[in-house]
Amino acid sequence: MAPGLGPLRRNGRLQACEACRKRKTKCDHSLPICARCRKKNLRCVYAPLPATRGFRPARNYESLLQDKQGKNPPCGLLQSSVVDPPIAAGDRSSAAPGLVITVESSAIENAGVLASLGDRALTSGRQPDQATPDIPCGEGPVLVSHPISPSQLGLGLQVVEFVQRNLSLLRKLVVHLYSIKYLPILPASVLLPAWESLWHLLRDFDGTDEQSKACVVSRISHNSHHPIRIAETASVHDLHQHIGGENLRWETIGNVLVMSSYALLHIHNRDLAAADPDKRELSELRTEFQKVTDMLVELAAPVPVCDELGICFRYNRFLLTYRRSVDNSQAVYSSLAELVSSIYAAGFHRTTPSVGGQLDFMQQWHRRCFAIVYTMDKTIATVLSRPPLMARQYCDMEAPADRNFDGLTATTDMESQCDDSADALGFNGNANCISISFIRLRFLLAVIKEETLELHLGTNTSTTIDKAPELLERLQSIWQSCPRSMKYTSDMWRKPLLGQEILTLLYIYLDFLHSKLLILRPAQQLGAQGYPPSLVLVAQEIITTLLVINEERERVREVTSDISLLFLPYGLPCAEILLLELLHHNSHTSGGRNTYPSLSRAKAIRDVTIFISCLTWVAPPGSTNSKSCKQAQARLEQLLDTVLDPLNGVGDAVPESVALSNLPTLDPNSECSPHLDFSSMLTWDLSGMQWGYAPFV
Repeated sequence: MAPGLGPLRRNGRLQACEACRKRKTKCDHSLPICARCRKKNLRCVYAPLPATRGFRPARNYESLLQDKQGKNPPCGLLQSSVVDPPIAAGDRSSAAPGLVITVESSAIENAGVLASLGDRALTSGRQPDQATPDIPCGEGPVLVSHPISPSQLGLGLQVVEFVQRNLSLLRKLVVHLYSIKYLPILPASVLLPAWESLWHLLRDFDGTDEQSKACVVSRISHNSHHPIRIAETASVHDLHQHIGGENLRWETIGNVLVMSSYALLHIHNRDLAAADPDKRELSELRTEFQKVTDMLVELAAPVPVCDELGICFRYNRFLLTYRRSVDNSQAVYSSLAELVSSIYAAGFHRTTPSVGGQLDFMQQWHRRCFAIVYTMDKTIATVLSRPPLMARQYCDMEAPADRNFDGLTATTDMESQCDDSADALGFNGNANCISISFIRLRFLLAVIKEETLELHLGTNTSTTIDKAPELLERLQSIWQSCPRSMKYTSDMWRKPLLGQEILTLLYIYLDFLHSKLLILRPAQQLGAQGYPPSLVLVAQEIITTLLVINEERERVREVTSDISLLFLPYGLPCAEILLLELLHHNSHTSGGRNTYPSLSRAKAIRDVTIFISCLTWVAPPGSTNSKSCKQAQARLEQLLDTVLDPLNGVGDAVPESVALSNLPTLDPNSECSPHLDFSSMLTWDLSGMQWGYAPFV
């Protein structure tokens, strides 16, 4: 190799030789031997680090030489060539064509890679007063070549063939997912209006030879290694040209595949039969989609780009991990940390002023991404009793405007979707609920939940009593101000509404009640007079709301087969509060203590009994959640037996002189225990629960 500078690392920076790296000394990156190794008479080797061995970045010296001679093609064109004979069908894993992705080093260095946590402004110059500078091809940008390995090529060919063969089914599954009040991070206007043009690159894929198919895979990989350079004021139509057609990316394919996989989890057999031309079984399709999705995740893993589409794909991948992971406490939390880092790296946590005060689609998409990830972060933190990864003191991004951006097409603009009927909280007050309205409401509730987590997990406990009433007032104000059409009522089950619509409203209502429960819980622990009426009544309301699902189980099962994600996190703490209050009441009946006017002993026992019986069917048989439900059922039955028969019950009544924090801690390895760890926020260890995915979460 001619004398010059050494190869580039994955982040696009110069790599030190092995001798300098091991001694942690500064290397001058000279070739074929650096100055220090020449002086010390050491063996100078430039080897890729183990963490970057699969990436294999190297300077494309031939391209640089062509650039100096003025012979290089325009910047951004695909640099790929197949020098080996055409690949024989069925032998793709052993083929080794000379396909190379050529990317500017500046594109990789500033693409928002998690290692560098670069700001979004470095990626594409998204500031309104700054235009993205175009690099003239004659100025010789540093190029980095990434050879496509035979295994990557084989995976890419299988994924593209699957997508091309099932385009009709994929579209119907995505449409089905959007139709069931799914709260997507990817707006429907990004995919559906230009569905046919998105896949223009694959139009003749079946009829081409293996060499041309390999070039298509190389083209998609090349596009995925470049950030989407698009202005803040760009329209949806402009975006379609950057993520589909000749600019098709792995992230575009990945979002469609993962969303289709979600749809298969919540689709009725009759709907699937109408959607699939091949009339395949649901289990067969789920297995096939899971296999192809895993291939796509492996293909997209080394892509060093952090933009809107990439963050959406990371979020959907997170939901996939959320469902499949066995050890949710570790795998899900790690996946969430990667997603949050992507938000910070892309700069979506900071707001940017709009041009002329107009609502631009790209800016609203940024807000949508931030709001959904922020809300999910608070949900996971609450479930696992951990501090959240995203804190508001580092973020000033607001929730997206309550406008129907999902209805945008190439012929409609943002202003046509806007009106001036927004209230103080930003809701438009329309009778028809749209997905962005729920995203906005959940974000407002998540802000309250973050401050509630500070009460439970924070170290400054002196302000707990003073701050709780303020949080409760703000929470109640948000709920009272949201449109009436977004408030769940039990009589909705008797109205001509779809089951998924009611479940969406039910989930938001449970989230509101649960937030109220958490605010009341820290300062109002069980004392000599029992729990305060406000806390007990909220717990009773949550249990009563959940029990409506028992009466409508057939309609609910048409949407999802796993309702345990509502019964376990929301129901268990409330059932425990009611049972402990009943136990406390048993030991104080002689003192003349009266029950609350709206809570009778008979109703509380009846509701808890029905709740315990529901734990037998809310989770699919044989699933992880089914095991969690059985354990919870055994523990609650012990407490209920003690309430009904204090003398012969397994558990002991709670003495009035013993605080909850002093009760024995539940052994996580035991099948059942008469007491729980009441010092924790949720009082149940749910870290091992398989939370899964539901369209109303």
